[in-house]
Amino acid sequence: MVSPGATPAYDFIVADADMRQVGVYALDQIEAGNWRFNLGGRQTWVNQTRDTTYPSFGLNDSEDVNKNAFSWQAGALYLFDNGIAPFVSYATSFDPVTNRSASGKILEPTEGEQYELGVKYQPPGTDILLSAVAYHIVEKNKPVLVNPLTLAYDSLGEVTGKGIELEARAAIADGLDIIAAYTYNHSEVTGGDNEGNTPAFTPAHVASLWANYTFRKPIRSTACRSARASVMSARIGRIPPIPRRTRRASMSMHLPLMISARSTRTTRA
Repeated sequence: MVSPGATPAYDFIVADADMRQVGVYALDQIEAGNWRFNLGGRQTWVNQTRDTTYPSFGLNDSEDVNKNAFSWQAGALYLFDNGIAPFVSYATSFDPVTNRSASGKILEPTEGEQYELGVKYQPPGTDILLSAVAYHIVEKNKPVLVNPLTLAYDSLGEVTGKGIELEARAAIADGLDIIAAYTYNHSEVTGGDNEGNTPAFTPAHVASLWANYTFRKPIRSTACRSARASVMSARIGRIPPIPRRTRRASMSMHLPLMISARSTRTTRA
């Protein structure tokens, strides 16, 4: 038997990437009669560094990039007395990436915008909530792998996704909730070199079934256990307006201000 020996060094490329981002955001929720409104904004500052070494060629490359962007969301919902609640929402997004291009440079952040139009219905006197949503999402600069050997990526240009999502929630027993959902999604590259193609890993049909059971204890404590079964695992990021159904005649406002910071470090060889 011949010993294979030590694993040979992977000496084509060694990259050390670091991303730090700080964000400040505020969200205002307003209730006026049967109307529900929300308005939110976020300012994000990002610093990205990348040190790349090509041992085979004796080359080194470094990059230090600062980026910032403002994203926001808005939504409105009206509560009818019969349990029907139509709503509309709009949101933008900003998502920096650490992937590098074939030239070794950090790709541009992914940016997007989303429109939603839907309706929720809660039959009076029940714990059942039904919802139907039509959405339209446009994303730009999504990274896509173009060379598996060198781990080089490229920006996909513009991707448009639109479809519908149906969901039913019901409390079928004390402590037991069931959530069933179905999504139809049509996704297509609408800008760039791959215009007209369908992005990878974007199923047209997604169905899921969730079961959540809450164990209740008599002494001020609650233990929760959830079980989830999904036909396919795929999810579209969404920002609903105000999901809970409440009744208040007066106007009220709620304005939280939060600051978040995140650091991501990636080393690849």
